[in-house]
Amino acid sequence: MIAIGQKIKEARKEKKMTQEELADSNISRSLISLIENDLSYPSMQTLEYLATKLDKHISYFLVEDDSDSLNLIADLEYLLDTEEYIQIIQKAESYIKYKVNNLESTKKQYLGALFCILGIAYYQTNNQLAYDYLTSSINYLKFEGSNKYISKAYNYLALVMYRQKNYEHMENYLRLADACFNVITYENLNQKLNILYNLSLAYYYQHKYNLTTDILQEALTYSKKHEIYYSFGEFNMLLALSYKNIDRIEDAIECNSKALKYYKLTENKLMEHRCYINMSILFRVCGDQYNSLNYINDAIIYFQSIGDEVRLINARVEKVICMYVFNNDNDAIVEAVDNIMGQPNCSDYSKGELFSILASLKLKGKDYAGSLHLYKEAEKILFDYNDTEMNTLIYRGLSKIYDYLNDSQNSSLYNAKLEKLLKDRPYYKKYLNDNTLFNI
Repeated sequence: MIAIGQKIKEARKEKKMTQEELADSNISRSLISLIENDLSYPSMQTLEYLATKLDKHISYFLVEDDSDSLNLIADLEYLLDTEEYIQIIQKAESYIKYKVNNLESTKKQYLGALFCILGIAYYQTNNQLAYDYLTSSINYLKFEGSNKYISKAYNYLALVMYRQKNYEHMENYLRLADACFNVITYENLNQKLNILYNLSLAYYYQHKYNLTTDILQEALTYSKKHEIYYSFGEFNMLLALSYKNIDRIEDAIECNSKALKYYKLTENKLMEHRCYINMSILFRVCGDQYNSLNYINDAIIYFQSIGDEVRLINARVEKVICMYVFNNDNDAIVEAVDNIMGQPNCSDYSKGELFSILASLKLKGKDYAGSLHLYKEAEKILFDYNDTEMNTLIYRGLSKIYDYLNDSQNSSLYNAKLEKLLKDRPYYKKYLNDNTLFNI
């Protein structure tokens, strides 16, 4: 079908009028140009005005068939591939505004696709609008059998939930997204892998580590079968973290080593050195001071060389934890903490971890008042971060302090928090049996 802009252009030429001649105080030549090139859609009032000047009934411009919507969706898909999100929003909303009084005349499957793409574009900047458009997309598509866009809509709704840390709803949306794949083909495999990775994240943040490993293994099986390896490193990094949390440290090291090898082969230095940090943590868990410090030192040197202050601080915090775990010199630890805390890019999360270390040092020195203050500061900062071993340090320390203060109620409270955390993180238990991190 001929788009509305093209119809206006043809009607103008039929009248032997230029854009300047069609323009007047009610409509500018530049707006006519935008409309004729389908970069803007006229309001009903503007369309009625143009129809009068061009001696056409307004229905001449409104009668349409499916190709109008299909052409728009094809344009938006291209803009989505090139990440031109602002243009998507402008074109899609202009179209919707033009169609507002006759929107339901468009087939539901096309409206669903349009709203899905618009929701994905809004996901970059506005969570609420993204949620609204994606939900509308599903409402249009759920009876149309358009699995491609339903799957995308559910996947991005899950990502909206991820930002809100609503991992249960995230999981539900991803299960619905995954159910759209009746047959796995080369064309839809990338989307399938993306959904599986997001689903593994939903499981991971709900501490469902066995389910996380199952999903990641499924994803890696698809990758190997179809020889698509673009996410091989990320899958193995997350798999390593999952294995760590169920105390399968050797498997975790093996997976992280695969990720490290992948990033070396692809010459992705940034991800390679992120693997170095993870490797340092895993060797620290194993009690291997030599390898733990070697990996973290290499990461520090790299992030310093490229000027990545945020990751440099993260690496330095991890080194402080290593120094504490392996009973390095307390003065050196305090000096390192002071240096990091003085950096402008030191995040609240990093400060929370460092407060935990300082509090533990003070507790070892029997400075109960100073330790209590720092532990409470750390607990407040890390309240929303369940995935940090420092919470174990905090709960154990506060329990000991309140026990010393004969405050049995608070001592029992933090003992209960510790037990729950250890249930979620089985590998932490080994520290309680060692004369290392948590023996304070």
